[in-house]
Amino acid sequence: MWVPRLQLLSLALLLLCVSLPAACGPDAMGTRQLQSLSGEGWQLWLDESADWADELPRLPDVDPASLPVHAPSGGWHVPGRDGRSVQVPGTVEGYTWPERGDYVGVSWWSRSIQMPASAAGRVARLRFDAVRLAAEIYLDGRLVGYDAVGGTPFVVPLGDAAIPGATQRLDVRIVDPGGNFDWIDHSAQRWGQQTIPASHGFGGILGDVWLELVDPLHVDDIFVRNSAEPRTLELQIKLAGARDYRGPVQLELLRWGGDVLHAQAIPAPPDGWEHGAQLRVSVPAAQLWSPEQPSLYEARVSLPDGDALSVRFGFRWFAPEGQGDEALFRLNGRRVVLRSAISWGFWPVTGAVPTRELAAAQVRSAKDLGLNTLNHHRNMAHPYALDASDELGLLAHLEPGGYWAQGGDARCRALAREKWLRMVHANRNRPSVVIHNMINEASEPPWEGALEDLLAARAIDPSRTLTYTSAWADDDDPALSLHARPLPSGRDEQGAGREALVTRGWHDQHRAPGPGCWRDSFYNGPDDYRLRSERRDTLLLRGEEAAIAGPPRLAAMSGSYDAAGGDGWDGGAYRAWAAGWSADLSAMGLLQRLGGLDAVTRSAAMPAHNLHARSIALARAADVLDGYVINGWECEPLENHSGIVDIWRRPKAEPSPLSAANAPALVVITPHQHVLHGARRRGGGVRAPAIAKLDLWVVNELDLHGPHELTLRATDVSGRELFARSWPVSLTGGERFGELLVADVTLQLDLIEGRVELLAELHPAGPGAAVGQRRADAEPLARGVDRLQLVDWLGPSLRSDGALLGSAPVIESFIKNAKRVDMRAYDPAAPAPAWVLVAGSDPEPAFQPGARAAAATGAAAGAGSESSAGLRFPGIETWELRTGEGAWIRGRAELASSLIWGEPSLPSRPDGAPAQPAEAWEQRWSGTLLPQQTGPYRFHVRASLGARLQIDGQLVLDSEHDRGPRRMTSRSIELTAGQPVPFSFSVRQEQHAAAYALSVTPPAASAPFRRLAAKLLRQVEQDGTTLVVLDHTAAWARLLSDLGALDYQGEFSVGRYWMGGGYLAAPHPLLSGLPAEGALGWPWQELVASDRRHSGLHLGETVRDAADSATGGSDAHGRGGPGDGGASTVQTVIAVWSDHQPRLASALAELRWGRGRIILSTLDLMAGLDAPPGAVSVPRRLLCNLLNAR
Repeated sequence: MWVPRLQLLSLALLLLCVSLPAACGPDAMGTRQLQSLSGEGWQLWLDESADWADELPRLPDVDPASLPVHAPSGGWHVPGRDGRSVQVPGTVEGYTWPERGDYVGVSWWSRSIQMPASAAGRVARLRFDAVRLAAEIYLDGRLVGYDAVGGTPFVVPLGDAAIPGATQRLDVRIVDPGGNFDWIDHSAQRWGQQTIPASHGFGGILGDVWLELVDPLHVDDIFVRNSAEPRTLELQIKLAGARDYRGPVQLELLRWGGDVLHAQAIPAPPDGWEHGAQLRVSVPAAQLWSPEQPSLYEARVSLPDGDALSVRFGFRWFAPEGQGDEALFRLNGRRVVLRSAISWGFWPVTGAVPTRELAAAQVRSAKDLGLNTLNHHRNMAHPYALDASDELGLLAHLEPGGYWAQGGDARCRALAREKWLRMVHANRNRPSVVIHNMINEASEPPWEGALEDLLAARAIDPSRTLTYTSAWADDDDPALSLHARPLPSGRDEQGAGREALVTRGWHDQHRAPGPGCWRDSFYNGPDDYRLRSERRDTLLLRGEEAAIAGPPRLAAMSGSYDAAGGDGWDGGAYRAWAAGWSADLSAMGLLQRLGGLDAVTRSAAMPAHNLHARSIALARAADVLDGYVINGWECEPLENHSGIVDIWRRPKAEPSPLSAANAPALVVITPHQHVLHGARRRGGGVRAPAIAKLDLWVVNELDLHGPHELTLRATDVSGRELFARSWPVSLTGGERFGELLVADVTLQLDLIEGRVELLAELHPAGPGAAVGQRRADAEPLARGVDRLQLVDWLGPSLRSDGALLGSAPVIESFIKNAKRVDMRAYDPAAPAPAWVLVAGSDPEPAFQPGARAAAATGAAAGAGSESSAGLRFPGIETWELRTGEGAWIRGRAELASSLIWGEPSLPSRPDGAPAQPAEAWEQRWSGTLLPQQTGPYRFHVRASLGARLQIDGQLVLDSEHDRGPRRMTSRSIELTAGQPVPFSFSVRQEQHAAAYALSVTPPAASAPFRRLAAKLLRQVEQDGTTLVVLDHTAAWARLLSDLGALDYQGEFSVGRYWMGGGYLAAPHPLLSGLPAEGALGWPWQELVASDRRHSGLHLGETVRDAADSATGGSDAHGRGGPGDGGASTVQTVIAVWSDHQPRLASALAELRWGRGRIILSTLDLMAGLDAPPGAVSVPRRLLCNLLNAR
């Protein structure tokens, strides 16, 4: 099918191919012919026998005729015979992931093409928008082209391999040597022994493919260079095959899909067309391109009765201005503040290729959330995504990905350079693209090659901002702020050399890890707040701000993949994730109570949306930033969960907070504290009101100025008015985009507990009115909303006669001093207390061989309290280390015995040479273990990636995770003193976390705690005691499970930041007086912030009869005998989730046991209790609720 083609660029063999509407008609192309080879008609075959690892990726200037021919294994007929039908663009992973996961190796993409008879005497070539990674292009088995840059456009001249009128076979051999599925691109990747720049690990043909026929004399390139006069263009036109041509060309400027605005003949330059022509054209009637009005135009250059080429562009000018004075960005002469998010370029089904509809949905979602920019981060932006940005109006910040290539050799650097320059060239006519950034988060000053590549990019496109790196700006070492500013005009070329690279006036800083939620410490008044700066002479950007994980829209996933016709690389993971959450939430009784799965995930994602909405609104109101970039646009199934949209580009939470924060006019309410103690009872019906302080700001990008009236109203959830007031204010307007209007507003709130709704409105004043006089019929020009949460922890009285098991000074101080309640140390011989609080008591003391246990104190003291670790390793038969070379190094037993307990650094090889680990490395041992005590043993491993321990044929520990160093504990295993048993042990580590540790809790160390736990269970069951465990909760859960009180199924690991998690709850008596209607967000900040300890417990839904528990008696190790009771059910009060785990766990669980109850909490309550006034009210009230449970 022949279709017109209007956007084609070329730079030698680097040509951009973007398909355009057929409505433009064949006349737009003159004699040029273009056939789309995209879509159906392709066959994909995996050549798993191909030997590719020793092939060298070649540089772009290689002559295909000099390269070896790699025929498909089995012959050229095999791909067509055995391949599966696919579409292009596409990826191997999009078609085969459910069967094999990530495919590394050779794939063949094949189809037939009908070479037009009109190819005779003309130039035939193939255009590829993008492939990954290396492509060999064969026509009828003849190698005609090669490219190993990856992700960028290139062209393949067919020469005499094209046979006019013939049906020919096109085979594209793709080599995918592996890649990443996360964000990490700073280190070079491996292709066998060769290094290559890092990129995502999807292999295939990622962009459109075209067969093009042109005359020997044809238009080769058009660069529409914008200038500081936005309606004036500087065009650069190049012809190919024009050595003897001295005739003119015709230039037409048209509205995209519309009429001609300008036409002129361009005579040949005095020295001919070999060096091209340049000219300036002004079009006063042109509409300027902007996100609000993305007006597009077409520049068409044609030869008389011959070839024609068109490119799409926009009239616009974007540049930083005023550095050293009043620095800011301007678009078309108007100030603009960039509001963006980082997109890693992951897409559903294919992994690397969006549909055009999905690319458009991305832009619409970004604009619905109020963003005006998208940062294409550490990865080449797909052409479809940039087409949508041009057409629908979204600025673009581009990075090639992999340029830094740490550890790469000269060939690797050359490939990285080529990719960078191709990116700049391919996108130089796009109005949406405003900044090209070379490296994300470089920590070293630019080397000579990087400086040369910046200047080479500037030579290709002097009209855009170029930056060396995003992040780590340092005023004492400004090298990381190196950038090149756009040249206002082609007549101003004095900045083409090294002097064009400057550091002054640009400050880009990253704060990638997120705080978990908004915290009241982020705003302490008009002069003390998050992101505050007084610098006006420098452009201030937050290039990555606050990664906070949130789940995707799981409930919608199945429908999306069903409509797409397959799961691709990610659908199976999302379906399993949705099924797992649905099952666990149902078992916990939370799914329906919270409104279903979609309501749950939208709520769980809201803490991130809320944090960014508050931060953006405050930064805009204070007028302190020129760019704010959210750390996460889309999420994906394996990593990067801090995106604010899911992989289908659906907002993960209700969009209104972010949309409002990004509105052109907004009143910003900034409470000094969002969480307060409520009004206090003073007897006789008298209450002391809660006191809230706040300030009122305005965001004003609409040039509102002069007198206005500002109002503020506070109500409770029933609508009862608690506060109302108005103020006369005056707005500055112009390029003052934010300012403080009213400071130190004090609200006296007569409300003991609950939510307070705040509403502020800005109204216009009437004509000629004094400041503050509002027209009676005027609608508000701007609004702002916020909330306060009032919590009463002083009012509820605390049950007396409680006891503390362990040591917890913070809790002791709170109960005795704040609540005025005496609390004794727990004594198992004393009468049963009303409640027992367990904190600071580890029932699993761990030791290493040769160590002596410290004497147990207090309630756990007793026989056997001083003991050895209880075992030896008399015979370690093997030790092995797998290093970066991928081979196992085998060591001697005497060397291994010194390593099993963990070394502070990576061990050496047996020959003394240092090992060279990869990003992850592994050690393993096997041998004999000799117990010295009889009874239950537990083993503990601290490692960063996982561990596996098998004893006497039983697998007692098998844990893998990717959430950093943590302690993993085995299930208990019964061993007999003096009876040796075989063991095998392996540990997996990250390179930067080499230290690990293995320790053991022997029977003699745990026996006192087992007896103690049995006593506690009897008091809970028979005397109605409430047992509350706040610390070492997983260890106590394991112990209680051994005694039959719980069905403990393991500890739940919670990550942080982009791999983090959160908490969910529904109303429950244990949460009385606290907000519990979905995600625990900013009101719970002292417990859910990222600097707190986070974990959960997997607990079975129902435990066995108490008759089988330890309440009836115990043996020497505290194991229970017969007792009375019935079945009991664990109820999850607060659930916890993390990253992409398809399970949830309990962070606060309640178990009724006989007459009493057991409460287990993994929340970091002790740290929360020690917080400053305000948000500390939530953990204090929670503790009161737990101790009052009965």
